[in-house]
Amino acid sequence: MSRKSAVFSITMGAFLISLVGVIMRILDTQDVLLILFYRSIGLSAMVALFTCLRRRQSLPNFIKGLDSKDLIVGIFLSISFSGYVFSMIYTSVASTLFILSSGPFFTAIISLVWIKEKPTPITWFAMVFAVTGMLVMLKNGLEAGNIIGNLGALATTISFSVMLVYIRKSEKDDVLGGTFLGSLLCCVFALLIAVSLNKNIVISFRDTWIILSMGAFTIGLGMSLILWSASHLPAPEVSLFMLTESILGPIWPWLFLGEMITFMELMGGLLILLSLLILFLFGGRTKTPFKE
Repeated sequence: MSRKSAVFSITMGAFLISLVGVIMRILDTQDVLLILFYRSIGLSAMVALFTCLRRRQSLPNFIKGLDSKDLIVGIFLSISFSGYVFSMIYTSVASTLFILSSGPFFTAIISLVWIKEKPTPITWFAMVFAVTGMLVMLKNGLEAGNIIGNLGALATTISFSVMLVYIRKSEKDDVLGGTFLGSLLCCVFALLIAVSLNKNIVISFRDTWIILSMGAFTIGLGMSLILWSASHLPAPEVSLFMLTESILGPIWPWLFLGEMITFMELMGGLLILLSLLILFLFGGRTKTPFKE
């Protein structure tokens, strides 16, 4: 896969995932476990379908082909999925986006220490520029939030960063099997806790199809596109291009729910967009120790 194709795939995946925030705002239920459970069903179904079509294999053969690397990716991804839902429910969107924006720095440090892959100067520049844009965008909306939500966002960021570096290290063509296992682990995790708490897992028909669709067509398809291409770019760059989600996140509530976008949000989004454009144009000129 070429660099341009990988960037396009990751950006499209982040575009789809950016819809999650506005979709969760229209749900009647705000129960984290139930959202995680139903979302994971749709997610795992979409990932299995996407992978089988891409690899041109049957579902049984896809299941048989899962290996230990897929399981490791699945574990980290399930932690990331769970933390994201907790963060969106228990703290502000601004706080969540701010913590998630630190992902490229975590990824760069882990990549440098673990696999000795040193980010290029242009990548460091783009990271600083992007986080500056995020601070500008959230200047008027950042708040301390609930500690549970902030810890959830931090768990999401760190686990996803570790996963990206592991994917780079594993040198697998794709880790879609890990995405499938991650969604299944989330589903089982949420169900077991709900049962242990004697929680009624039945929700309204409206919320059921919304959450299933969200899991399949935003997160499921989005993560499939991202992780299909993640091994073809340095991990910090993958994390940076995923900030497309942060640019688009405030736009959807404005379009669909009538929430206003401030001037600072627009300026911050433009700074992030500029940093990604610089990275796209100049970031691929230095070779990396892993496959291009």
